[in-house]
Amino acid sequence: MFFDEFAVSERPRLFYGWAERNTRPQVKSNERARNKLNGLLCVDAHSGEEYFALSPQAKTEDIAVAILFRTLDVEHVPLLL
Repeated sequence: MFFDEFAVSERPRLFYGWAERNTRPQVKSNERARNKLNGLLCVDAHSGEEYFALSPQAKTEDIAVAILFRTLDVEHVPLLL
């Protein structure tokens, strides 16, 4: 099994800003208001099966449990659904 966890968020990546000479433009960021989604992707190296799960929040313990369940070939992962 190969595992990878990731996060996707709504954050502007491009902006056009003005600043005084020899200073950097200030980019306003409201980290509390952004929408974030965590995910777990598992691929079985022998069969090629893929497992994909999403969750609004994921802690290290939750990811460890999901990986354990996938390793033990449990069909239903209680965390990331």
